Amino acid sequence: MKAWTVQSGIAMALVLAGCSAQTPINQTQSFDSIAKAASVQNPNVPKQGNASTPAPTSTPSPTPTPAPEPTEEKNRQRTQPITLYEVDLSEFDMKTSEIPRYDKGLITYWTDAETQSFNEGHSVTWGDPLVRTLLGIPNLIPYNYVQDRTIDKQLNEAQGGTFYKTFTVTTANGIVFTKKPYDEKTGTTEVDVTVPRWGTYAVTLKHGSDSAIQIIQKITYERGPADRPSGSITILDLDNRWFERKTSEIPAYHKGKFDYFEQGSVDSHNRGSGVSWSDPLVQGMLGISNLIPFNYLADEANAIGKQLSEGKETVTTSQGIMFTMKTDRNERPAIMEAKVPNWGTYTVTLNSGTDSGIAIIQKIVFEAE
Repeated sequence: MKAWTVQSGIAMALVLAGCSAQTPINQTQSFDSIAKAASVQNPNVPKQGNASTPAPTSTPSPTPTPAPEPTEEKNRQRTQPITLYEVDLSEFDMKTSEIPRYDKGLITYWTDAETQSFNEGHSVTWGDPLVRTLLGIPNLIPYNYVQDRTIDKQLNEAQGGTFYKTFTVTTANGIVFTKKPYDEKTGTTEVDVTVPRWGTYAVTLKHGSDSAIQIIQKITYERGPADRPSGSITILDLDNRWFERKTSEIPAYHKGKFDYFEQGSVDSHNRGSGVSWSDPLVQGMLGISNLIPFNYLADEANAIGKQLSEGKETVTTSQGIMFTMKTDRNERPAIMEAKVPNWGTYTVTLNSGTDSGIAIIQKIVFEAE
């Protein structure tokens, strides 16, 4: 995976802190057996042991005073797609084992041994974008469907492959997975997932340079005007073992993508520069801006920065979004809450590596309103 300095939000962070210092794939393995195998799989964290320990679960605090209703224009904007997760397309020029794998909110990696096994003809469903979506995003859907045996039956009807065809699977509780044909021009496949009363996900999958194993490249979400969501989902859940590493080795969720702090930036922070990087309220506000369906940063940076410079534990935007620290800012893990009117509440857990107090998003839980 690429590593680069987190520059895109530094200037904004300083303002916010008040300037403080391939071939068709045959469906030959049952979905039910794959699901069971996935439930006991011990996925790998790259270059270190396994990563299977769940991240700490946050305990939401009492709901703050209701914020003002958004305007009609902002209500319209709420139906626009938001990007939950995205890997740069350039990363798919690398080996499969070097590309981050989104797996039920966790970030894991295929191993070289698994890639070799697939290339030898084993575990062929790893190359099926529909199966990879079915198994990869149950954390984003507030209804359980993984053990639904009707899925297995429908997939068995796809004998002969659906790589270049549109194929639809509908679960017993009405979730519709529609796999579109493989796009030879982009090397991607899209799977649309329509969830009753919740909304629609568009999942894009692609493969690396050394195999056809399908890896999620992007996930977007759109809420339709008739949808009335209720329930909770976990968007991201980095394993605790990531935070036993140096800061520069931890994937930092930033607007749906993962940025990496270069070691020089970490050292500079430890000498007193970039102090806002240690503020979980600032880093949370910057990091999840992609998850909020209207812009609150560009037009309100000065007003937000003023509230932060006054030491407030709750920052409120003109749209009524309330960002509140639920723990002490210096505590790790730290918990921040973002309550978005007529949308829902994000509970964001932030943690730090072994060599600095830089706050990095570890977990994001969304509770629909």
